[in-house]
Amino acid sequence: MLLDVAGNFHRIDDVKRDIDVMAMQKMNVLHLHLKDDEGCRLDIEGLQELTLVLIT
Repeated sequence: MLLDVAGNFHRIDDVKRDIDVMAMQKMNVLHLHLKDDEGCRLDIEGLQELTLVLIT
């Protein structure tokens, strides 16, 4: 299963639920996209510039 959290934010509860569903279906491979080459999308309080999208 591919879970792309780099392109948009997912709540941690949703990610945990997806992993639980995978376990129920006996799926054992999780491809987790944490970062793409587009830039950092990590939501850190106090560093809002990390989530800005600059269009040039």
